[in-house]
Amino acid sequence: KQKKEYGLSTNEIVELGNLCELTSLKSTAIQNWVKRDIKDLIGHPELGKKYSVEQAVILLIVRDLKSIYDFEHIRAILKVAFNTISDRSDDVISPIDYYESCAYVLDAIYHQDTPSMKESNLQEIVELETNRLRHRFEELNDSQWLKIRQIIAITVLSILTFHIQATAHKMTADIL
Repeated sequence: KQKKEYGLSTNEIVELGNLCELTSLKSTAIQNWVKRDIKDLIGHPELGKKYSVEQAVILLIVRDLKSIYDFEHIRAILKVAFNTISDRSDDVISPIDYYESCAYVLDAIYHQDTPSMKESNLQEIVELETNRLRHRFEELNDSQWLKIRQIIAITVLSILTFHIQATAHKMTADIL
C-alpha cells in the first residue's frame, strides 16, 4: 500500500491544541505566528494548504514555549533540536519524538507519589524523568543528548508554568 501523508489545517491544529486542559489556542494566533513570528521555523504548508504532522507538532511546541519565552528564545531552543527548521533530514531528533518525550515526562510527574512540589524539587523531578529518556535516543552522542535533555526539560517546565499561571487566573476569576 502507498503511504498516505496526513495534513492538518490551522483550525484542526487549534482543535488538537485545545484538547489539553487549560489551553486556549486561537487560529488567528497560529496564522500570525506562521506569517510573522516563526515563518522561518515552520515554512509554508507542506501538503497543499495543510501543514504536515511535524509542522503541527512544532506549532504545539511553540505554543508550550510561548507562555514564558519570546520568539527569539523559542527559535534558539528549537534550532538545537531541529537545526535547519525547513529541512527535517538534519534534525537531531524529530518534532514528534521531542513532543512525545515532553508528554512522557509530564505524565511521569503527574503520577508522582510525592505531593510536595517546591521549585527545586520540581526541577529535580523534571531532570530525573528527562534523564530516563536516554534509552530512547541511543543514536545521539553525549553532547547532543545533553542539549536535547535540556530543551525537553525547559519545555516541560514551561508547560508547568503555564498551567500554574492559568490555574491562578481561573481561581482569581472565580472570586472576582
